[in-house]
Amino acid sequence: DVRNSVRYTTPCDLAEALGKTVPESMRKQETDKIWAEKDAPPPRATQEGLRSILRDRGGFGSLLATSGRMSPASTLRELLPLLAPGASFIIHSPYLSAVSEACAWMHENRLAVNLSVFDTFLREHQALPNRSHPHMNATPSQSGGYFVSGVKCNSTTNR
Repeated sequence: DVRNSVRYTTPCDLAEALGKTVPESMRKQETDKIWAEKDAPPPRATQEGLRSILRDRGGFGSLLATSGRMSPASTLRELLPLLAPGASFIIHSPYLSAVSEACAWMHENRLAVNLSVFDTFLREHQALPNRSHPHMNATPSQSGGYFVSGVKCNSTTNR
């Protein structure tokens, strides 16, 4: 069966594979539509669009945030109420103490489960036969900072 052996990207491709003749005008319309979709910028977030997500879905399904100048705890205080129960989150900060403070705050107030704090340290290693060792030229750019992640608890059952 032709339909099962090859993957077709457009209805015109499938029609041609089945031996149908596709008018050039239809092929051009289909191609123009595909390119218009690829070139179109993603829709911009609007306040009304964000409100509808909060209203219809009970909150956002996940959160990824970086807080270079703000403390992760204050970022979470503002953004955690916008998350739906069971939503996962991850917050980045260049400072371990700030991430630890945010983790402790969430744990004390029972706002999240599966909390973890981790870093993204990277060190290159030289691997040669019979001698392998890390490169010892540590620079600040090798540490990507620290993260706190978890899953938001249902606010009505967290006490």
